[in-house]
Amino acid sequence: MKKGILIILIISCWNVIASAGGNPIVANIGLADGHFIVYGNRIYDYATHDYSSDNKDFVMKNWWIWSSTDLVNWTFEESLAPTVLGLPADYKSCWATMPQARGGKYYWYLCNCDSTYVVTSDTPCGPWKSPLGKRALVA
Repeated sequence: MKKGILIILIISCWNVIASAGGNPIVANIGLADGHFIVYGNRIYDYATHDYSSDNKDFVMKNWWIWSSTDLVNWTFEESLAPTVLGLPADYKSCWATMPQARGGKYYWYLCNCDSTYVVTSDTPCGPWKSPLGKRALVA
């Protein structure tokens, strides 16, 4: 991407974010560790979120996907529970994510406090499955 186009895109995004107020992406939702990627004509935010604003510590029980075509209006697409990775249902360390597409497949890398996992799908929003067996541990 040419430098001038990139600067215009960044300024445009900043204007949208600044005009939204509160949480710059989705109002009244505490999204964290967002990773944005464009597939087709939509931008997707693969993110974590804190379970409650009343938490005294990080409590992140699942991962989310949000999407938009205009960077203003966002649609909740998917919630991925840690049980897909073979982790307990009450797991509370769903940390940063990283999506990637290759060869017609979508890969979603998920982190917790000490490991990285991967799930795959035929679409950017799932359904997700473990390509390496129930416990899709990568590293």
